Amino acid sequence: MATFHKRIASLEKEKNSIAEVLSALNGTIESLNQRIEQNFIPLKVRELFQKHNITAADQTQINNEIKQMYEECINYINLWITPLQSVKCYEWMCLKKDLQFEKITDALVFLRDKGIPVDDAKLFEEFCLLKNFLTTKQSDFYDELAEKQWCIFLIQLTTAQEFQNF
Repeated sequence: MATFHKRIASLEKEKNSIAEVLSALNGTIESLNQRIEQNFIPLKVRELFQKHNITAADQTQINNEIKQMYEECINYINLWITPLQSVKCYEWMCLKKDLQFEKITDALVFLRDKGIPVDDAKLFEEFCLLKNFLTTKQSDFYDELAEKQWCIFLIQLTTAQEFQNF
C-alpha cells in the first residue's frame, strides 16, 4: 500500500502534467517489478507467518499469491498507461539530473511527424545549457512539479534568444 499511497499523493497534486502522471505510473510499475524480482514479502506478513506457525508450503503459496497480486496491479496500471503512450516522448520534461539528449530526440521525431520542424543542432546547444543548469540543482529542485522546474530554469536565462526550441 505504501507504494500506491506515495504515487497517488503525487497524482493528486493540482498542476500535474501528463509527463508527471506517466512518470508516477511508470514508477509504480517499476517498484512492483522490483518487488516481484526480489521476492519482497512485507515484514508484517513474515511476522504473521511466525506468529501463526504458517507451514513452509503455505508460506510458499502465500508468497506466490502476493507475487500474483503485484502482477495484477501491473496489468491494471498498464491499462491506464496505454492511452498515454503517444505522449511518452515528453516524459523527459520532468527534469532529472541524469537527463540524456536521446530522450529528447524521441520528442523531436514526434514533432517532426506532426509537421513541426525543430533545429536539432540548436536544440542540442540548448540541451547543454539545461544539462549544466541541472547539475547545479539540489534534490529539492527535483521534487518540484515540472511546471515549477521549467519556470526556475527559464527565469535564470539571460536572453530569450538562448532558448527557443524547448
